[in-house]
Amino acid sequence: MLTLLSLVALQRPLLLAAFRGFCGAHTRDSTSDCFLALIIMLIVLAMVSSLQAVGVLLSLGLLVLPAATVYLLCDSYAAMSWGGGVIGMTGAVAGLLISFWANIPSGPAIVMVLGALFIAAYLFGPKYGMASRWLRKRHLHEESLQRWK
Repeated sequence: MLTLLSLVALQRPLLLAAFRGFCGAHTRDSTSDCFLALIIMLIVLAMVSSLQAVGVLLSLGLLVLPAATVYLLCDSYAAMSWGGGVIGMTGAVAGLLISFWANIPSGPAIVMVLGALFIAAYLFGPKYGMASRWLRKRHLHEESLQRWK
């Protein structure tokens, strides 16, 4: 709960601190370093608190897979932060239902559902998906370059 409240309250400064390193015009200052350290501490606190409750596999799966899935689906920071939570929640509920019906452990079922969502986003995502790359029309300049080779 502390992690969620901190991320919501400090959303703008954390966003600026996270992307300030990519901008060559700004120098690194101590406030952005403090916010990056805060992000790392919040991640560590979330991992440590969840390890005892759900185990390593589910903790890592819930930390990495929703974020990677939503990264393939959108480019907006707000959509990524809230979409990752929605994907994680949906995957957890679907995994729990599947584990109940199939009589399998819940942790691996949740990770399998989240993994399936990631593979679906990787294959059929609107911008970065493999299918959209194959179906996307090639640019005329690329076609003209191919004629002159």
